[in-house]
Amino acid sequence: MSDSATNASHPVRSGVCAAAFSVSLRLTAAIFFILITGISPCRASDMLPQEETGYIDQSDEDEISFYELEEQLMVTATGTTKTVRQAPSVASVITAEDIERTGAVTLQEAVEMVPGLHFIGVNQNGAMGMVADIYSMRGVMTNKNPHVLMMINSIPVTVHTIGARTINAFPVSNISRIEVIRGPGSAVYGADAFAGTINVITKSAEEIGGTRSGFRGGSFDTYGAWVQHGSGGTPGGWEVALGLEILETGGDSDRILDTDAQTRFDSLFGTTASRAPGSPDTGGRIITANTELARDNFTLRVMGYWNDSNFGAGGANTLGTKEWSQDVYLASMTYQNDELADDWNLVGNISYLYHDDDALMEIFPAGAVLPVGDDGNLLTPGGGMVSFPDGVWGQPGRTEETASTELTGLHSGFENHFFRISAGFRRADVTPKSLTNTGPAVLDGTEEVADGTMVSTTDTEYVYMERENIRDVWFLSLQDEWKFARKWELTAGVRYDHYSDFGHTVNPRLALVWNTSGELILKLLFGTAFRPPALAELYAKNNPSGLGNPDLDPETVRTLELVFDYRPVPRLHTTLNLFGYKIKDLIDLVKDPDTGIGRWQNVRDQDGYGFEAEAKLAVTDTLSLAGNFSYQHSEDADTDEAVPNAPGMQAYLNAHWMFLPDWSFDTSLHWVAKRERAESDTREDVDDYATVNMVLRRKNIFRHWDLAIIARNLFDEDIREPAPPAIENDYPMEGRSFFGEVRWHF
Repeated sequence: MSDSATNASHPVRSGVCAAAFSVSLRLTAAIFFILITGISPCRASDMLPQEETGYIDQSDEDEISFYELEEQLMVTATGTTKTVRQAPSVASVITAEDIERTGAVTLQEAVEMVPGLHFIGVNQNGAMGMVADIYSMRGVMTNKNPHVLMMINSIPVTVHTIGARTINAFPVSNISRIEVIRGPGSAVYGADAFAGTINVITKSAEEIGGTRSGFRGGSFDTYGAWVQHGSGGTPGGWEVALGLEILETGGDSDRILDTDAQTRFDSLFGTTASRAPGSPDTGGRIITANTELARDNFTLRVMGYWNDSNFGAGGANTLGTKEWSQDVYLASMTYQNDELADDWNLVGNISYLYHDDDALMEIFPAGAVLPVGDDGNLLTPGGGMVSFPDGVWGQPGRTEETASTELTGLHSGFENHFFRISAGFRRADVTPKSLTNTGPAVLDGTEEVADGTMVSTTDTEYVYMERENIRDVWFLSLQDEWKFARKWELTAGVRYDHYSDFGHTVNPRLALVWNTSGELILKLLFGTAFRPPALAELYAKNNPSGLGNPDLDPETVRTLELVFDYRPVPRLHTTLNLFGYKIKDLIDLVKDPDTGIGRWQNVRDQDGYGFEAEAKLAVTDTLSLAGNFSYQHSEDADTDEAVPNAPGMQAYLNAHWMFLPDWSFDTSLHWVAKRERAESDTREDVDDYATVNMVLRRKNIFRHWDLAIIARNLFDEDIREPAPPAIENDYPMEGRSFFGEVRWHF
């Protein structure tokens, strides 16, 4: 593929429930009326000045500093420390305090409070055994969902085989904050920062501040426990932060699938193999361990993540066993020095990410009779009908190793300019492995019966992808934060990435921030981003449902955003974000109408636009309200067909009340609506739903203990997330649940 062809600068759920929802809508309207009209009992003079942090001209301090009280800092927007209001991006920060007061247990629950971001809550068709959590952001979503970059302490954790994330259901006890960027970020972070970026920052020794532990248990045989220790008094002057957490659930057995893919085959071939209606196994266990050692200029972080989960609707959308195990290790060493050279702050980082996963999948249940082609593959022509008395089984997996190094220089020697230059190298090495009782290594289409004996194809030509897959990436990025006039700042940046397997891509950004006054900040943002073809999209083989295509171009996006950040009085903060994007060369499977064989292709372009409105109000010192509403419309650029499954509208409301000393009550409502089907899908659109969560918490019992009662989906809303037509009534989500929680700190 030529370099010019890859240039990314081209881009982008009974009456009670009904009544509750009606009340919720009225509550939504009332709160937004209060927020928008600015009713507030406070005065600007109630706010105290805050020390400025980051690149803010101190000449404006008298006018803007008191508006920065409790303003969160973040690094994800630019790679440098900025306040969220001043950041040249559409950004949100979820703190450890936000996570605690809302009772979120996993990262996915926590990010639901972000405007325009929706966690689908189910794996949609695991690709090659890999479970891919689905985040819909501004209408950009696919079954593998590779368009959201996830990072741990600013280090990408990407599965190079399918482009998704190594980290799925991530417990939150050791999270300091979650920084979320909506919109492109490739000018700073390169690949996959396409629809947005999620950066998880873990707790330091100072933040933990001693020893802390907790236990949580409740519905669905769910329990969790954690322990943390943070100390700065170790021999040798090291600051040490340690964390260990376990989260386990038996799953909600009331989640029933009425049909599955085997239901259709039973009707075609006269079998009775399908287990539908039935409940998929949704239990599992996750363990995380974190270590951070910091001294002088050095910070060493090591994380272990072990996930053993069961997913009943597996790769072929059938009810059956699916046992998925995942081991992830992430180690990084950071060195920072601001004394080596005048006006320079130098940061060096090396990291190593190891990811090993296996998925034992009952692809079709025992008793299935299916056509097998003369190539040994299921559902391909040229063979005959084969009976599988023990079921169709597969155990695909992979080992991925990613080594990275990056050197960044921050220069502040020029008046009104703050330069960032970064260069680095990343190597991804992927080794596929597989066992199966079907396919070209086992069958040739002439058999009448195939038993459950599995054959390893790992070191053979019949493995699902080439045995050695190495991707090297070199990159260079430049950025200038230029305060060219009083109250005006322009951030300009560009990043060049060169891939060993498809060439190079260049992604610029421009962000103009106008601090019109302490009350109002306007931002005009433009940026491009790209997603490289995943290795399976390029090199998959022996799998007629999805063969690789080495001639794929990267997906690209161009995004334009206009942001109004308005704080008319110190206790009220509102934002309005308007966005539009154009995506080029989206990658999807295209099936040959004669053979039924699928191949990855650059198939379509996508256009989208929408807005996100958000407001936060401190009504009194003990009562705060927050809410947001988002709308997006995305469509095929050629046919004008709406992009299916992504929520067209979302709303989130939260009230937090400290009604007695050390007592608090938190409630939130989450509404998801307007999820359209694909044009070829004759089912009704996916039902809208609204859920209510509540948390009652008592802190500082005998000084060291905290207790909480947590209710999720309080009104037992029938939540459905979109599923393929084989699962007619979509994927059911968890019903009402209650949990008790105790925390101990010393």
